[in-house]
Amino acid sequence: MIDLSSSTLPGIFHSLNALRLERFIRNIVGIDFDDIAFVHAHTLYPGGALAVTLGEKFGIPSLIQHHGFDVFQLLNVGILKGFLKELNAIYMKKRLLDIANRADLNIGVSQKVLDQLLEEKAFSNPSRYVLYNGVDTQKFYRLPTKENSQFTIDWLYWKFF
Repeated sequence: MIDLSSSTLPGIFHSLNALRLERFIRNIVGIDFDDIAFVHAHTLYPGGALAVTLGEKFGIPSLIQHHGFDVFQLLNVGILKGFLKELNAIYMKKRLLDIANRADLNIGVSQKVLDQLLEEKAFSNPSRYVLYNGVDTQKFYRLPTKENSQFTIDWLYWKFF
């Protein structure tokens, strides 16, 4: 990915990044786009933007999965301050709304996450689905609480296959 830091003007190098990803998939990974059933991305940017672009170019459905309440990733802008930060946020929201509207399916890990998209009047994509995060309780489970004189820690262990 070629990009400016801290989500400043995300996507100004989008065409170059899409071309680089396309070449990487073809030449390094060795997958033909005719063999791809769908493109699944986590978050709107950069994954969703690239998924939608490649999906449209090759006729492949694009799915964007949203994981947090900051679906437009506006909290990622740490360098800019004041008026510049506000301008960048307007640019980000417009650009990322366009991506969400062009995706074949927007997936939220909860209804509350999808509600963040639905709060935007410019979000008009009717293709959305809630797919709750799941946990295999045979591999991940709570162990009894370990107590300390100052505080209590709940340990979560991962059970190997």
